[in-house]
Amino acid sequence: MIRKVIVLRALIIFAVFFFITSCSTPVLRKDFLENGFRNPLLSDLVQSPDAWQNQLFILGGNIVSCRYTEEGSLIEAVYISVNSLGYPQAPSLVARRFLAIYPIEKGVLDPVIFRQGRDITFAGIFLENRIGFIDDVSYTYPTFKIEEIFLWEQRGYYANPYPPLIFSIGGFFSGGNWGVAPSLYWGW
Repeated sequence: MIRKVIVLRALIIFAVFFFITSCSTPVLRKDFLENGFRNPLLSDLVQSPDAWQNQLFILGGNIVSCRYTEEGSLIEAVYISVNSLGYPQAPSLVARRFLAIYPIEKGVLDPVIFRQGRDITFAGIFLENRIGFIDDVSYTYPTFKIEEIFLWEQRGYYANPYPPLIFSIGGFFSGGNWGVAPSLYWGW
């Protein structure tokens, strides 16, 4: 009987995992995700920009700043790798910064919405390296022209007045027999 409980739990966990992973949708156009170089080493772009010029890349980033320029909206961001669907992964401790230009002919990105701390995923063409400054130190930024961009929801920490509602499937013992029953309870 205990084996049946274990097998049932394993099947339910597998079914839930399959359902959750099958619901994930790409955040950028499929052709961009298939044809773009995902998660490049930005140091390679800095060292040999001519080899990578005009190539399509899929990148994630955490916005440092966004401002209007003559070319369009200019985003400075810290690089974050993305998975095959464009979802951000854990940031690296040695991440580099980059610049991304949203061309003026496509519109503008409002700096209030595309503000510091927000995550983005975008498909962009590598243009060149540009020299800028972080504080008073010279810095080489790989620069991209944005073809498509996705802004992630703001991550926030909100106080929840109630503990989480938990659904579980657990065993119970009654009259010498083990059974399985779903239960719904507050996670106190």
